[in-house]
Amino acid sequence: MKKLFTLLLGIVLSGAGFAQLQNGNFENWSTHTAIGPDGWINSNMEAIPRGLPANISQYTPAHGGNYAIKLETISNPTDTLVGYMFDTHNPGGDPFSGVGGVPYTMKPDSFICYAKLGILPGDTGLIGIMYKNSGSVIGMDMFKISGNNNPTVWQRLSFKLTVSSTPDTVILLATCSNAMTKRGIQPGSFVIFDDFAFNTSLPIPDGGFENWSTMSSFESLANWDCKSALDFVNSGLSSPIHKSTDKYEGQYALKMVTTAGNQPGWFFTGINNGNWDNTLMKFTSGFSFSNQTDTLIGWYKYSPNGSDTGQVNIEFRKAGVACGMYSTWLTAQSSYTRFEIPFSLSQAPDTAVITINSSSWPFTYADTGSALIIDALKFKSSQYVGIQNFFTNAVIVGPNPTVGEFSLFYIPKNIGEATYTVFDANGKAIRSELLNGSRTYINIADQPKGVYFIKITDGKSIISKKLILQ
Repeated sequence: MKKLFTLLLGIVLSGAGFAQLQNGNFENWSTHTAIGPDGWINSNMEAIPRGLPANISQYTPAHGGNYAIKLETISNPTDTLVGYMFDTHNPGGDPFSGVGGVPYTMKPDSFICYAKLGILPGDTGLIGIMYKNSGSVIGMDMFKISGNNNPTVWQRLSFKLTVSSTPDTVILLATCSNAMTKRGIQPGSFVIFDDFAFNTSLPIPDGGFENWSTMSSFESLANWDCKSALDFVNSGLSSPIHKSTDKYEGQYALKMVTTAGNQPGWFFTGINNGNWDNTLMKFTSGFSFSNQTDTLIGWYKYSPNGSDTGQVNIEFRKAGVACGMYSTWLTAQSSYTRFEIPFSLSQAPDTAVITINSSSWPFTYADTGSALIIDALKFKSSQYVGIQNFFTNAVIVGPNPTVGEFSLFYIPKNIGEATYTVFDANGKAIRSELLNGSRTYINIADQPKGVYFIKITDGKSIISKKLILQ
């Protein structure tokens, strides 16, 4: 018994340095929907990929009709999102670039709306109006709003306009915080708007916020940054990432398709499990990782367009500074094929980021349609014993070595839920069943001779045993 305890304790201690790669089997997905008033693009579409709650919502009682709209600035410990909306009627439009807008063929002198204000001290909301004619911007007005009435009373807001000629298109923008200079932004600031109008007989399209619908529905992959894929959905395009049932193991795999956007030079080519900062031009987060020497492995299928290649890249950092980068290129494969990325670093990292691309740089329109399916992504150091928890319940496998049939002795803590899985030396699962009693008979005589590993998963606990097949 002392020898058995010592062996199991060795397993526990050996797990302490194993890699912490979460959702590398691509099993955990979540479905998100973004709602909003018809005709208005809004910040709910940004909240989903940033892990923030919706900050645009219906409000009742309205000033007129059934609904008003509430914009709120929200935050978590690492991020802040200003509530905004604009009526470009073009999901890919940018209100400050003049892209999109709604038809309007009268020259207004004033803009009027009704509001309840909850703007915190130091912060300011904004209302902006851009005027266009024949596709060109001919003028713009921007107004700051502030104050806090808790909110109890609808206030009539009126602003004098400066447009000098009659437009054929207008773009309206509203925020609840200072999104222009980003100074003084206060999470918790909000504005409730209703009944947008000009002082003309022609109404502002959808200015009453009466009709609401789902703007986009998106299935995101847990622990992976899917913002670039969501941008395509929010632009009215199909999602370039998919939860595929064409898996190597488990229930799902990740499928990615190189996709061209509706703006020149805009492509989707991949995801990562960090957070890319466009200002700093580097990853600012990732997953904890301290192994100096290891190998990243996975399985993939690839259907390229032409001579395109996919790519898997892993970047290592220490105290925020890059200390190594390793990659492999993925070529056309019609059936699941194993890849490996071995690495040996000069120092132990503290963080790593994995990037998966369905095409390789530089991206061109000729690459669109390249499809990559990837599954069972893990580090060799963790492929047999799991990555999180271990315990010292007695596990006996015998006879070991075996000629094929052997017994597994183990008393499950979670009857009806605990499982065992037998892996071959390449990490492929060849047997997997529930553990419903203290003794389980297993036969792998149909497998090639060699080394095998048995992994027991019981709730949050995992144990591994080595087996020799003679």
